[in-house]
Amino acid sequence: MRAHRLLLVLVVALACVLHVACGSFGAVETQGADAGTGTNGEAGTALDGGTPTDAASEADKVDGGCAHLFCAFFDGVSPSAEWPTKHEDLGPLALDTQHYVSGPSSLRVVAGPDAAGRESYVEKTFPGAQRYRFSAMVKVETSNNPNGEVDLVDFELDPAPAGFERYFFALIATNGGALSVQRQFPDDVRALLDKTASTFVRAAFDVDLANGRLVVSIDGAIKLDVAIPIVVSTGATLSVGLPFTGNTSGTYDVNIDDVTLD
Repeated sequence: MRAHRLLLVLVVALACVLHVACGSFGAVETQGADAGTGTNGEAGTALDGGTPTDAASEADKVDGGCAHLFCAFFDGVSPSAEWPTKHEDLGPLALDTQHYVSGPSSLRVVAGPDAAGRESYVEKTFPGAQRYRFSAMVKVETSNNPNGEVDLVDFELDPAPAGFERYFFALIATNGGALSVQRQFPDDVRALLDKTASTFVRAAFDVDLANGRLVVSIDGAIKLDVAIPIVVSTGATLSVGLPFTGNTSGTYDVNIDDVTLD
C-alpha cells in the first residue's frame, strides 16, 4: 500500500476522532454527509497495566458492542478480526495482554533495526463521506535511538479526489514517541503536536472535507487546526499498526487500542 509514497520517509496518518470531537470546530455543524452515526449506551471497565481507565474509550463500547460506525478494540482471538486486510512484512501482528486501554488486549507491533521499507498493519476501506472523525489510543516506546520515523495510523482518500494525485493524512512517531501529523495533497506538510506517546494517548482527527478543515486533538486538547482543500470523497482507507517504517537503527515498540471512526 505504501508503494505510492513520493518521499523516502513518509509519515503516519492517524487520524482519529472521538465522537466528542464533533465540537472541535466550536460546535458548528458542517455541511455534507458524515461517514456514519452510532448509538449511546453503558460503558464497561478497563485498565492499562494498572493505570486509570480511559473514560472516552469505555464510552466507545456499548454492551460489548460499538458506539460508532466502526470500532476495533483488539480484544478478539486475532488482531485482524475487524479488518479485512492484513500485512505482516515486518513481522507478526500480536495481541498484547499486558498493555491496553480497554481489556483484555491491544494491538502490538515492533519495528527493530533495519525495519525501513517493511510494514505490518491492518487496513479497512470506508464509503465516501464529506466528514470523517476517527481516533485511536496509541503508545510508542523507543530504544537505542531509532534514526527514522514510523507511521502509526494512515488515512487516505481512496480513490484520490479529482485533481489530486493523493489526499493523505498520517500520525507519525519519532524517537522518544514524539508525535507529528503529515498532510499531503500533494505537498508534504508536517506539524509537531508537542506531545509524546510513551504512555497511551488518544489521537483524534476531524476531517471536514465539505468546509475544508482539519482538527487534530491529543487527549482532548486541540493541537492542530488548519485549512485543507475542499474536495468530494468517494471512499477512504484507514490503516493502523506500522503502515510505514523509516528506521534503519533502533527499535519502535507500538501499541494501538480502541480505534473508532464515524
